[in-house]
Amino acid sequence: NTTIKQYLARSLFPRSTETSTILERALSVVILFAVALMVLDTEPIFQTHFGAWVKPIEFVIFLIFGAEYILRLMLCGRSQKYHGLKGKLRYLISPMAITDLLAILPNIIVFILDDLVFLRLFRLFRMLRIVKLVRTNKPLMLFAESIKSSWPQLSASLVV
Repeated sequence: NTTIKQYLARSLFPRSTETSTILERALSVVILFAVALMVLDTEPIFQTHFGAWVKPIEFVIFLIFGAEYILRLMLCGRSQKYHGLKGKLRYLISPMAITDLLAILPNIIVFILDDLVFLRLFRLFRMLRIVKLVRTNKPLMLFAESIKSSWPQLSASLVV
């Protein structure tokens, strides 16, 4: 049981110094698939041939991301930063948790309301799954960190 929790915590809260786990890689594939499905679903010919499959597939993707969100909430206390009730509340308002919530919230609203206006509006929020990919992909994390650390020089070069 402890080994499973350690594996899940390592997979869901990756460090750039550790190698990727199978779960991290699988979540990255699901994120890419979800984004590709969302893009393809905007094409009428795709909707004609595969439209009936989109909603059930999106529901499965929602279940995966929902489980990930719940597991992150359950396991965030393993980190000293998020230990205890105050720590969990701190985690809930962290950019990582907000991104996760915003990535699954559109599915919840669309499944409840099933309104086309909401569907179009919340598709934009579903693109936040790409942000999740950056957070779980080691090379992309390193790239984002290097951009962040070099931002003053990069922004200065944009002015010139």
